[in-house]
Amino acid sequence: MSIILEKPTSPKGLTELNNYLADKSYIKLYTPTSADVLVFDEIKENPNATKYPHVARWYKHIAFFPVEVREKWEIVKDVKFAEEEEEEDSDLDLFGSDDEEDEEEKEKMRQEMEKLKAEKLKKMEEKEKKNKSRLVMDIAPYDDQTDLMGVIDPYVRSIKMEGLLWGSSALEDIAFGAKKLRITAVIVDALVSTYALEEAICEHDDIQSCDTVSFNKL
Repeated sequence: MSIILEKPTSPKGLTELNNYLADKSYIKLYTPTSADVLVFDEIKENPNATKYPHVARWYKHIAFFPVEVREKWEIVKDVKFAEEEEEEDSDLDLFGSDDEEDEEEKEKMRQEMEKLKAEKLKKMEEKEKKNKSRLVMDIAPYDDQTDLMGVIDPYVRSIKMEGLLWGSSALEDIAFGAKKLRITAVIVDALVSTYALEEAICEHDDIQSCDTVSFNKL
């Protein structure tokens, strides 16, 4: 099903995008795709978090990924801006013809292009699954009496996602005897969203915050 959005270059477009993202982490699917890059590139500066909180949250998350990582995200074709509909219809008119042989030839060309796109997409997906990064995350509790290694560390490790592998953990000083849990993980870039991972960790009642302090490609 196609998704048609207003360009987020005006208050109206940003408002509609904000409403659209109210219950979504990404423009399409449950992981970042080329659709997120398409919309992200239209927004030239950080959105006003007061007026457009959902857009600001999404924009900050997408901006976290380096350009070279965004370029490797899954390509989707069914997300477009409203004014593009008319342009695309005009392009399709160029192919209009009553000649049956021409139509057959065009259909063969379309099928061949679809086949090539599918093969390219499959290769990209296989390559993306090999791209990994190492995360270092700091987890701070509300109470300095919270058992970080006995309670919080096992809880964090209980979070399972495809492409996520937990590593070592240790306690780090904050101030005045308070400590935080520092834990490492290796993720498959195309499968794991750091934003979704941080949200899952912060669901625990004793966790005040979770921040990714290091993100390095492997």
